[in-house]
Amino acid sequence: MAAWDAYLAAAPRSRFAVEARYNRGLALIRAGRPGDARAALAPFADGAVEPRGYRQREAAALIAALAARDAR
Repeated sequence: MAAWDAYLAAAPRSRFAVEARYNRGLALIRAGRPGDARAALAPFADGAVEPRGYRQREAAALIAALAARDAR
């Protein structure tokens, strides 16, 4: 998590910043922080990340899986 945060702080508009933001969301899931993960992945799932639709399906599926896990 610290590495993604450091990368994004140092290069927030770099070529790989969008992928870094997505991977940070994955890291939040792995860290057991589902609420933070949902917040990080929501812009992807909503199609609000440029380029439009980038990782949209994957993020929506992850958010749905987190919701299903919370419902158990």
